[in-house]
Amino acid sequence: MKADSKFKNQDLEFWANIRLLNQRLGYTVRKSRKNPEGGFLVPTAEQIKAVFEAEGLSTGRLLKLNKPTPPGMLIN
Repeated sequence: MKADSKFKNQDLEFWANIRLLNQRLGYTVRKSRKNPEGGFLVPTAEQIKAVFEAEGLSTGRLLKLNKPTPPGMLIN
């Protein structure tokens, strides 16, 4: 497996955000009738906001006016 170059030089804060979201939302979407493919979970802006608010954290680096910032675009 080869690392994706857009993720290679991300800082520790980026990876901490990824880990928090994965711990709270999960890593994958199970196969179902609605989603026969399954696959990796890509969090929405609403999911990111909900997780960070529940933890008492700011979404400022990832979201502005409920739209992803450049670092936020790497997540969703």
